[in-house]
Amino acid sequence: MEDFFRTKVGELMRRAAGQPDKKRFVIGRIEESKEEWFQGREELFENIVEKVEALQYATDAEFEEKLVKELTDAVEESIKAAGISMEEARRKFRLMRIERDGHTPLDKRGVIYCSKHEGTVELHITEGLTPGVWKEAMAKFLQFVEADESIRTIKMKSWVVADKVPFFENKGFTVRVLDEESDKEEIQRIRENLDEGMEENREKPIAEARMSREKFLMLSAKI
Repeated sequence: MEDFFRTKVGELMRRAAGQPDKKRFVIGRIEESKEEWFQGREELFENIVEKVEALQYATDAEFEEKLVKELTDAVEESIKAAGISMEEARRKFRLMRIERDGHTPLDKRGVIYCSKHEGTVELHITEGLTPGVWKEAMAKFLQFVEADESIRTIKMKSWVVADKVPFFENKGFTVRVLDEESDKEEIQRIRENLDEGMEENREKPIAEARMSREKFLMLSAKI
């Protein structure tokens, strides 16, 4: 949740540059999103406005940090009051983050999602991968690939691939473990952008799994 709001507030602060009253501008934009952020507990917004109005800060950075904390605390309070489990809350905010970033979730929990760049589509795996989740995600992914003929290559780059090489090879992917020296920059980029809940795996080996469109469609029943 904190990661979600940190990104959102950062975007709002950039949009607020040049505004005569940045605080009022940001509050107005948050109000526009209150039904999305506080669905079913919109009354919390009024409490947040009161707290934000009273915030004392010396710099924009300090205001940003305090605002992120107020929003995160408010949502945690809402979750506890509604009796929602933290797992369900993580699922909801994971899906919101995936969609916010323009990616496509492939299962109902957002464990697997994909992003597309030109003719290559990349699969991303967060915490919670199981055979059932994989099967669910691949059923949706098959529809995604069939509907977009510009997709030529499917790939994954993750510690998850390195951890489950036999699994991905059995599915028909060609797997290569990245070299700590020759692939140093690529490994660093991946480790710096790990998904939520994956930080403890930062130092694990990373591997790439790759497959052509034709092979994926041919092996779709097996995958």
